[in-house]
Amino acid sequence: MNAFLIFLLFLIAWKMPEKISLILAFLSGLTIDLLSGTTLGFSSFIFTAGVFLVLQYRRKFSFSHPLILLIFFILFNFSLQLTTGSKFSLIELILFSVVIQVINLVFYQPEIRL
Repeated sequence: MNAFLIFLLFLIAWKMPEKISLILAFLSGLTIDLLSGTTLGFSSFIFTAGVFLVLQYRRKFSFSHPLILLIFFILFNFSLQLTTGSKFSLIELILFSVVIQVINLVFYQPEIRL
């Protein structure tokens, strides 16, 4: 569940305005905390920090290279799983990484004209 949410938040941060991305990251983190019964605000802090770093990177550099979002996703998914103590799912990580690459290639790459 967290990997899917991180995946969606990074896609939103990639193309949506900054305020919307940060607000959605915070609210989704609070929702996860309320549903799972963990410390209120912990997931929202992690999600908001991850989206903030994606936004800062987006300001300075281009996300045109397909591996950039993949690297952010892997790092934040791994760090969230380490900090929450949840089981690390390599299959889930690979699955979402492939989905990110497909979405990037299909929707966000400029058309190649000959």
